[in-house]
Amino acid sequence: MEKKTDILGLLGLAMRKGSVVIGTDMTLRTIRKETPMRIFLARDAGENLHKKIRSKTDHYRIPLHEEFSSQELSEAVGRENIKVCALVDKDILRAFER
Repeated sequence: MEKKTDILGLLGLAMRKGSVVIGTDMTLRTIRKETPMRIFLARDAGENLHKKIRSKTDHYRIPLHEEFSSQELSEAVGRENIKVCALVDKDILRAFER
């Protein structure tokens, strides 16, 4: 699945299901737990945040999506000013692999 609207739709579905972790600190904690996931990092987030998240996702080999803006991520999850979030629902993660 690679279509932007499909990915954002699944992210919104996961949010309604309670399977999205939002914010830098919570996302980094979730990464360290090695929970199966995908990370969404806004392309317009600051360089320090990009560096920090890329470092962790590379180390733990977690898929990272950087193609969305903060506005697109915010609209998908129904919150304001989202720079980074993690999808942790195993069922929805399987949909990404189709």
